[in-house]
Amino acid sequence: MDRENYITVQGWMVTDLNLSGNELLTYALIYGFSQGNGRGFDGSIKYIMGWLNATKRTVISVLSSLVSKGLLTKFEDTINGVKFCRYVADFTSGVKITPGGGVKITPNNKDIDNKYSLLKENSLTGVKEKVPLFPDASPELRAALQDFADMRKAMKAPLTQRACVLLRNNLEKLASDEETQIAILNQSIMNNWKSVYPLHEEDRQAKNNKPSTDDILKDFFERKARGDFDD
Repeated sequence: MDRENYITVQGWMVTDLNLSGNELLTYALIYGFSQGNGRGFDGSIKYIMGWLNATKRTVISVLSSLVSKGLLTKFEDTINGVKFCRYVADFTSGVKITPGGGVKITPNNKDIDNKYSLLKENSLTGVKEKVPLFPDASPELRAALQDFADMRKAMKAPLTQRACVLLRNNLEKLASDEETQIAILNQSIMNNWKSVYPLHEEDRQAKNNKPSTDDILKDFFERKARGDFDD
């Protein structure tokens, strides 16, 4: 690293991706290398260690965290029989970057659930790929997200990869439980809103007043004991 070298940290990396500290610097560094041909960062761990002034273990942990969050994509390139790791920062052009060559390494080697994914065209290869909205969401939340994505597509304002991150962050800020997040998505779908907003008070009251399964069963047996049902 030369004295004249620098890293450009853009505001959306903080406000949209919620990055800070070592993760912010590492992402900004690799984002810079991902411009142009989109090959990404194929330098050494030692180079990142110099920027962070951190240990090798710390750098590896930061890279692993960014990959698991879907902000970096990890590739393995084999050159003369030797494997080299390469990292590409996603969201550089609104779609997931998947340059040709190398073997893509996905977090935990889990298969992508294609049912609730967005079909995006790779800006470099022109190949369409399926990208999951929320890889760890429940089937119910994924279905609501897919409905929201379908609505945006019908409005001719399809979600970009970065818009998916914004949607995820906004939902988590508005509600911590999936049931409320689903209600928020349904509210936007019903009103043809392009974004998500806090639940209207009447919707929140209806959600809070919804009887539980125990209440429904209790009412049923009380009414049956009174003879409210015909035999």
